Amino acid sequence: MLLHPVGLDLTYWGDQIAAFSRDHDVVAFDLPNHGRSGALSQPPTFDLLAGVLESVLGRIGGKPAHLVGVSVGGMIGQAFALRRPALVKSLTLVATLCTFSDEVRATLRERANVARTSGMDRIAELSNARWFTGDFGLRRPDLLDRTTKSLLLQDHEFHVSMWGMRVYHTSRRVFEPVVENADSLQHMPIRLFLRTGTSVILFEKSANP
Repeated sequence: MLLHPVGLDLTYWGDQIAAFSRDHDVVAFDLPNHGRSGALSQPPTFDLLAGVLESVLGRIGGKPAHLVGVSVGGMIGQAFALRRPALVKSLTLVATLCTFSDEVRATLRERANVARTSGMDRIAELSNARWFTGDFGLRRPDLLDRTTKSLLLQDHEFHVSMWGMRVYHTSRRVFEPVVENADSLQHMPIRLFLRTGTSVILFEKSANP
């Protein structure tokens, strides 16, 4: 089960779907208010989006799955693992966290404010600058054009609410059940990929027997 970042959609998993589907059943879906999915009737929360994920799993048989999430997709995966650990075979987290420092929270609030005051054009510009190096942009202008078009499709008020969700719903009290439910999570392999500059750090926890 593949969970995409904020502002993008399931089509960005194309290469991964092609590779993994050789020996796995692979499912990717558009999060609410993304791609071709419908809109939420209330502001997003991690618990609400974990519920959406649970509904998708239910529609395809309700069996345990390997979850792979990038950025906010990884945060949704963590929330789901806490909510329904028996349905998670493994959790692979890419460029994601479970909480933020006060300094980073201030940055997230600023991004929400940019979306609110300047719209998605400015968000697309800033996101592309954050996601891609200048050299890469020169080599792959098609990809920058694609991400720009994806971001411009998103309602800016919903985009604001997604940043707000990360600020206000990633406090310790939201994710501290990982400690309380530690025994139920011991079966779950966890892989964490973090990119820092030009380096990629891999942390892996195997399942306990």
